[in-house]
Amino acid sequence: MKGPIASSLHIARGLLAAAVGLALTATAGGSDAPSLLTGPTLRLHDSRGRAGDNAVADFMYFVPLISLAPVSVATEPGVEHRLRLVSITRRVKLESFVVTAHFEFVGQGRQQNTFDWTNAALRHAAKLKGGGKLERSLAAINVQGSGKGIIEVEGKTTNGVQTVDEVRLRFNAHGHASPVSIDLHDIDYREGEFHALNEIVARVNTLTF
Repeated sequence: MKGPIASSLHIARGLLAAAVGLALTATAGGSDAPSLLTGPTLRLHDSRGRAGDNAVADFMYFVPLISLAPVSVATEPGVEHRLRLVSITRRVKLESFVVTAHFEFVGQGRQQNTFDWTNAALRHAAKLKGGGKLERSLAAINVQGSGKGIIEVEGKTTNGVQTVDEVRLRFNAHGHASPVSIDLHDIDYREGEFHALNEIVARVNTLTF
């Protein structure tokens, strides 16, 4: 059974740097700036309002980094689907900082990050062969169509070193429905083979690191 479910997806805090690079390495217009090792540099609108378009794959690059399983990335060929970073604000205090970035998905394309569930099945082979089941395993993360979102990064500064505590990606900002969804399925063992079943599609409003 498939159906949209409002949801929030939480990821281990140890992989925060995967998303932080998006907010902290963005550049204005066509100018270049040094990239962090954590990911690509995304371009902002410039001061004259010209769009700094970015590939959706550049924005979603953290998905393979947070996965314990191999990830394959597929995009809809021949369809323009981009991401625009609209603005970034930074509030820096003596012992803390907050970075907020507004963005929008533009176009009607689709990107899907599909997770190979074979490793998960093998790790839990004894349980599955004993009649157990892995419930709601992550099968894919999808971005389809347009929408607006906000990245919020909060952290502390200790002895001059900035450390991120939390990153929140909101995909349903400004009253727009989220274009991000996840596919979930159960995994069991029958007739000598592992099987994926009971697929559910859940719409993601917030991704929290």
